[in-house]
Amino acid sequence: MIIQGVEVHSGAVRLYRTQKGCALLGRLTKTLAAERNPMNWLEMTDDEIMKIANPIMDNLMQASTDVDHERHIQHFSERLREIVTEENLKQQCAEYQKELGYFSDRELAGIFRKDTDVRVFWRQWYTKSKNEFIAFIHLVEKNGNVEVVNVLVS
Repeated sequence: MIIQGVEVHSGAVRLYRTQKGCALLGRLTKTLAAERNPMNWLEMTDDEIMKIANPIMDNLMQASTDVDHERHIQHFSERLREIVTEENLKQQCAEYQKELGYFSDRELAGIFRKDTDVRVFWRQWYTKSKNEFIAFIHLVEKNGNVEVVNVLVS
């Protein structure tokens, strides 16, 4: 018999010969690897970091433009979720959109690494302003997931 997957429930191990078993094994392997080898941002290249940071920041900015709270807080840490309530997001979006418009171009300004976290900075522009702003995101890895612990545009 060829084992294609393993499932663990309440200490019991179940072996599978199905595609479902393979998917479960893949998730289990990823989870165990993340627990043993947390992300070390110092060892990552700029490209590797940006493949993580850009989609998260793109999502944040589009969700802010759309005033979509659920999508906006998708990658937030618990602490940040408590701060950015639905009402808080609506208020912030109404204020900046009235004065500055929507987010437009963004240009990488720098990446600052620690072994446990990374901070990425961009030059940011809005549709109604010619001024330059700074966009910033602070990411950590927790239990195999990347979380936003701070983000701002100023």
